[in-house]
Amino acid sequence: MNPKTSVVILAAGKGTRMRSELPKVLHPVAQKPMLLHAIEAAQKIDPAQIVVVVGYGAGQVQDAIDDDVDFVLQQPQLGTGHAAQLALQKIRDDAGDLIVSYGDMPLLTADIFRDLRAARRRHQVSAVVLTTTMDPPPAFGRIVRDAAGQLLSIVEDKDCSPAQKAITEVNVAVYCFALGPLKRALARLRNNNAQNEYYLTDVIALLRQDGERVEAMHSDDVEACIGVNDLDDLARVEQIMARRTRHKH
Repeated sequence: MNPKTSVVILAAGKGTRMRSELPKVLHPVAQKPMLLHAIEAAQKIDPAQIVVVVGYGAGQVQDAIDDDVDFVLQQPQLGTGHAAQLALQKIRDDAGDLIVSYGDMPLLTADIFRDLRAARRRHQVSAVVLTTTMDPPPAFGRIVRDAAGQLLSIVEDKDCSPAQKAITEVNVAVYCFALGPLKRALARLRNNNAQNEYYLTDVIALLRQDGERVEAMHSDDVEACIGVNDLDDLARVEQIMARRTRHKH
């Protein structure tokens, strides 16, 4: 019997670059909040549970979402690792696979979630990281591989050396984890970085230190990997969504 899958969607940020008091994940794409697109993609893989981590405008976000999801409040917001720690308090122990995604990525598809889950199960690894190639690379975490091409770690843009900044394979920040190893790694996170935050990306190096196997799954669908950080991103995503809807019909 396949293990149950749970999904965590991180949606706590204000989105200051949106120049709006509206929580970022409530900005509409195709006439509905972008968070709802993320939830609907997750629902299509038939998860046992969806947990949404909220922070800024938490009440407003919860009121806007009628779907059957669990909410967790992140206050204060101490980073993505901290958000995952809080979310795990809501995740049932019988979950085998845990997919972590973001509420500001409305173009992500259920197929990507299914492929991540299938890769984790097929390779029997503790984590699969979604990556893509962007040249020039934006301010995303860089994928650092060892001499054999295996995923070694993810280095956040602000912590990159000049050589690491030149890496064009970037972290999309979407993952599929085995629940047990993830819990053990999250318990050991530290915030000794430029942002003084607890990075979920640091879990990958911790898993490697524990002797756990991790893999990277590269996606050629760069558009699906777009996160909305400002109004230009929002307009671009709206255009892509409209085009994909036309092609679908």
